[in-house]
Amino acid sequence: MLTKQERPQLFVDIRKSLPDTNNALNASHKNEHTAYLRRLMDDGILLMTGPLKDYGSLQYIFKAKSLEEATALYSNDPYIKYGVYKSNIIAWELHRCQPALLKLLL
Repeated sequence: MLTKQERPQLFVDIRKSLPDTNNALNASHKNEHTAYLRRLMDDGILLMTGPLKDYGSLQYIFKAKSLEEATALYSNDPYIKYGVYKSNIIAWELHRCQPALLKLLL
């Protein structure tokens, strides 16, 4: 079990498409959204992302110093700004982790 000092500040962003989102709106912001996520990955903020297959939603796992910073980071994502997805950010308290992965998270 990790001590509080060893735990990275992690957050999970669970996103769902908004009901009235259309493919044209999604497509018109896709390049900007992809570039934004790439910057977050390059900066070591966004750690992983992918669909939650049985739930019809997407999950983003990322680092931030606080829930306020996490919310600010993701409110700047074009897909959030332009109403393609609704975002729900939750603090994730990591208790156990493979040592090699923990090095990447810190």
